[in-house]
Order: sequence, then structure tokens, then C-alpha cells
Amino acid sequence: MKRSQFAAAAAVASIPVIAVQFAQNSRLRTEIRELNTVVLEFKGTASSDGALSGLAKGGRDARDSVGSADPVPPRSEAEALASFSSMSEILATRDPQLRMAALLEYVGNLEDEEIPEALVKLRDNTPDWDPDARIAAQLMLTRWGKSDPKGALDYVSKLDMKRAGGDAAIILGAIAATDPSRAVAWLEDPDNKLANSPWIGHILAGSVTKEWVRSDPDAALEWATSVPEDQRRGAYTGVLGTLAATDPARASELALQLPDDDARRDILGQIARSWAESSPAKALEWAGALDGKSRQRAMGEALEGWAESNPAEAAAYVDQLPEAKEGEFLQRVAGTWAQQEPAQAMQWLDGHQESEGKADAVGWAMWHWTNSDPQAASTWLIDQPAGESRD
Repeated sequence: MKRSQFAAAAAVASIPVIAVQFAQNSRLRTEIRELNTVVLEFKGTASSDGALSGLAKGGRDARDSVGSADPVPPRSEAEALASFSSMSEILATRDPQLRMAALLEYVGNLEDEEIPEALVKLRDNTPDWDPDARIAAQLMLTRWGKSDPKGALDYVSKLDMKRAGGDAAIILGAIAATDPSRAVAWLEDPDNKLANSPWIGHILAGSVTKEWVRSDPDAALEWATSVPEDQRRGAYTGVLGTLAATDPARASELALQLPDDDARRDILGQIARSWAESSPAKALEWAGALDGKSRQRAMGEALEGWAESNPAEAAAYVDQLPEAKEGEFLQRVAGTWAQQEPAQAMQWLDGHQESEGKADAVGWAMWHWTNSDPQAASTWLIDQPAGESRD
């Protein structure tokens, strides 16, 4: 190998490990989006023929452990679903569709007082990332929050901080769906250490407003503007982030009524991104009419959202921007494009003059490329002339 090739390979190898971390985060975000469809996919199975009655209460043994072999395969799916008598048997089956349908029925048959032990058993016998277990746990906590709010919140108060935040968010969302005042009262309790935690507070406030906005968006937004700073950003996101998915114009109108601070800029960016997924032209027109940092944030998010569905069109839009401004958005489009088609993203960047904005965009795109195809990334790097982008 020539000295220049060694140098190029070394340069690629030295790209920070954050590239791998970023790719992993991207995959996790994809998995989370996919989880949203799982319940719908299995709902028909779980309800067909009324065949899940075999998981009646009293047939569960909360003390047994996950087995190493499947039950004897029954003659039909209905018989298979009716054959399970414990969570251990459900978790041990190899058929993911059957396992998910049985978990849904199992959760539906639990009594409130059985939920804590069932949660422990579920989590002890599954990895944290297991999608079936996460959905089952969320359903348990949601049911508990609706049927016994006090018991569910008392349970959360006894958990460690790591587990309590996530469980409390689910329970509060369930309570806020029918009684937002009760959820708010719990959050505003001065002795509630969990709600006053700097990072958990945002999550909990958002879980309340994302449900409240479905019944009374004006009241939810009014409350969001009044909460402490360590809850405000989450509260805004719950209201306007949820509304932006179905009515971005209304969300944008409400967002502009908020105080001009970092929290407001964050939510404006979220609205722009969500809007761009369905109507990039309208999103960019709206974002472009904003002022200062709000405009920059919203424009960048809108372009990134557009690039997820049509990176070539988003890139063409950036190319039409005044030269003094295009560097702000190169990274948004190139980084997103590189997750799908890194060679095309780099080819687009090649057509731009050297600048700090281009160099940043090249580095961001290279993170993705080295993870998906390091050899192609090395070849590209070898062919680059000396300069800021190559560095």
C-alpha cells in the first residue's frame, strides 16, 4: 500500500467513535418508530375468535422461571393461545406473533394488585431493549394508572430514580387522559422529588400535556407556560409536538404566542420538522418568516425533515439559498442524506466551494459513511485534494 493510502486509512480509522454511537442512536430511533406499529399488527390476532380465554386469572404462577423449550405445538393458533398458563411459558415461546398476542391477553387479565409482581417478573426475564416486554410493561402501567391512580403513583414513589422516571411518565399520561388536574396536582407537589428533578421533570410534564392536548389544547398550553423551567420544555413539547403531527398550522400559531426563549426555539424547530414531512414548501415558508435564531433553528429542522424523505430535493433547495446562508444548512441535509446514500451526499458536497460549513458537513456525512462502507469512504478520502474538508 502506498504511503498516501496508509495515511488515508489512518485518517478514516481515527474518526471519533461517536460515529458508531450516532449510527446506533439512529437505529434505536428507527426501532422506536417500528414499535409504534407492533400493537396494531397483533391486535387482530389477539382478538380473533375470542380464543385467548386460556389466560384467565388464577392460572398464572408468578414464581416460575422462563423455560428453555417451547410447549408442544398445538394444532391451531387458537389452541396455542389458550394453552399458556403463565408468563414464563409466554416468554419462552419462539413465535414472536404468538408471544405478543399472548402477552396482550395476559396483561388484560391482570388485577391491579398483581401488576407490581408481574412487572418485576417481566423485567427480570427479558432484556431492557426487548420490544414485546416494553409494550407489555407500558400496557400494565397504563391500565394501572387509569384504574388505580393512587396505587400506581405510590408504587412509583418507592422506585429508584432510573426506573421511576419512565414508569411515572406512562402512569401520568394515563391519568392525564381522563383527569389532567389530578396529574398536575401530583407534579406540583413541593415534596415530589421526582417531579422536581431537572431532567425527569421535562419528561413527566410532557407526558401530561401530550394527553391533555387531545381534549383541551388551550388549557394544556396555558398550564405549560406556567410550569417551572425544569418542566417547561417538556410541557411545550407535549402540547405542540403532539398537535404538530396532525395540525402543524395550528401548532405553529400557538407556538408563536410563547415567550421568546430556548424552549420556544426548540418547539418551533420540532414543528418545522414535523410539518416538512408532509409539506416541506409550507414548512420552509413559515420557518423563513421567523426572526433570528428561531428562523435558523426552524429552517434547519425543516430541511432535515425534508431530507429524510427526499434528500435530493432538499439539497436543491439549499443550493438556491444566498451563498452567505447556505453553509448553515449543508450539514443538516448532508448528514441526513449520508444515512441513506452517503456517496450521493458526498458528491453533492463536492460541488460546493471550500468553507467552514462544507467542512463540517463533510465530517458529519463521513461519520455515517465509515460505519456503512468504510472501504468506499477510504477511497473517496484518498482522492480528495488537500484542504479543510479533507482534514
